[in-house]
Order: sequence, then C-alpha cells, then structure tokens
Amino acid sequence: MRKIIVVFLMMILAKSLIGQNYIPLPMENAIWCSTYGCTMFGEGWCDKNYQYLTNGDTIINSLHYTKIIRNESSLYVPCSCGGYYTLMRQDTSARKVYVRSNNTDIILYDFTQNIGDTVNSLIFPSSSCPGIIITDIDSILIDSVFHRRLVINQVPSGCVIGTNYFIEGVGCSGGLFEMEFGFEWGGYLFCVMHNGQTIYPDSTYNCSLHAIKEESKVESTISIFPNPADKEISIDNPAIKNKAGSISIYNLQGQLLLQQTAKEEKTEIDVSAFSKGMYFVRMETDGGTVCGKFVKK
Repeated sequence: MRKIIVVFLMMILAKSLIGQNYIPLPMENAIWCSTYGCTMFGEGWCDKNYQYLTNGDTIINSLHYTKIIRNESSLYVPCSCGGYYTLMRQDTSARKVYVRSNNTDIILYDFTQNIGDTVNSLIFPSSSCPGIIITDIDSILIDSVFHRRLVINQVPSGCVIGTNYFIEGVGCSGGLFEMEFGFEWGGYLFCVMHNGQTIYPDSTYNCSLHAIKEESKVESTISIFPNPADKEISIDNPAIKNKAGSISIYNLQGQLLLQQTAKEEKTEIDVSAFSKGMYFVRMETDGGTVCGKFVKK
C-alpha cells in the first residue's frame, strides 16, 4: 500500500513540474557559449566556437527586441571575429521566443507545444528536416529549480539528427541558435551566464573555462583520423618526433577521460568505449601545445 501511495505522489509531482510556470530566457546581460563542428565533403573538418551576447534594446512596431551579437573563433583559424547577429524578442505570456528576419518575426522557441507536435522552430525547418517532433516533455533540475524541457527527435525521414532539447530559461541543447549533434555535424551548449553568474549547467560551472579561450593559445593543430571515428583514432603530428608528449582527451564538459604518453610520430588510441559525440584532444610536448577535435560516431 505504501508503495502505491509513493508512486501516486510521484505522478502528481511529475505532472506539476511539467505544468510549472514559464521560465523566460534572460534577455539582459546574458551570454550563451557553444561549440559547433561538422565534416564537409571534399573540405574536411569545420570547427567553430560561438559566444552570443545580448547588446541593448530596440523598438519595432511597438514591440521590444533585444540585439544579439556573436563572437566566434575557430581551432584552425583563430580569430576574434564578431558583430551584430540578429534581433530576438520574447513573449513571456505566450511562452514563445522570436527572431527578426526580413522584417518578419520567426519562431525560435515555442514552449506551448505538446507531445506529438511537429517542432515549430527555425532551428528545425520542415522543408529541409521533415519529421522533427516533440517526443516527450519533462523537467530538469538546475540549481534547485525545475526547468521545463521539450525532448525533440526525428520520425524516420530525410536528415538524421540525434535527440535535442529546448529548455525553458536556457535555450537549445545545441546552442542558442544551433541544433545538437546529428550525423557528423551539430553543436553543443556549454554554458549560459546572466548578470555575470553561470545559470547553466549550474552556478558552480566556470563559464570562463570555455574552450574558445583555451584554444586561442594553441600553437598548431594535430591530424586526427578517421574523423568521425568508430573504434580507434590515429593522432599524427610530426612536430613531436623525437620528443616525449602527453596526450589528453576531454569530453564537452571538460572532464579528462584519457591521458597517456606519446613518444612516436603517430599514436593510436582505442575510443570504442566512448559515447557518441565530440571530444577534444590536447597534446603537450617540449615543442609546445597542439590541439584537435574528433567525433565519435
């Protein structure tokens, strides 16, 4: 009897969490940091880190918009490129977020959608990615507050994507404007800051450790193949020949997963036990520090 009561209370709690009050995206003094990568046919690997910042307000047709600027850097082409990106508007009563494009408001996030609905968002345009639907709705705990989350998947069709999430008060799990990993491409949201404090993934996360800063110090890059990888990767860097080197592999959360000594020009590493996604590789030698990335498929 006690177990039945406990299960009943848990069901009530779950329903109440899903029906919680809307948690809006921060629209002032906010920063979103993410990374994006892809394999390009005939061109190899593309890799960028994005930092989106709110930058003042404007009024259009009596509606209030927030200016968004984007800074970006690349592992292979280090830069501090940036500038105006778009205008974003939030309707808290309607639980929707819009982006201004060609004098029209386009939905970025619609948190009124239900399980089974086709995703209504410019991140997943139906013309190029059909069959993207809300497959579940749940809540995640962030610093003692439950945030409603839409779980997004694809009904077998067209393009291939992995599971994505729209999180109230945060954005998309792939970045503010990017989707999470699909096959050989996609983004990952590292952290969100508001008024100088990290609000995602939690307040203890040091958002300043985002790879966009770390990679700006890199002297050169290493060759990692195959990329994407299935069971094993080979790391090729002629610069470490005749020099002792240390190879470290990190996940997107910055956790060290593997570390070993490399004394040869080419090092092979078993990654078969790694989960699907993107990983950072850092090699330190007497000749300096080199970095790279690979995707485990």
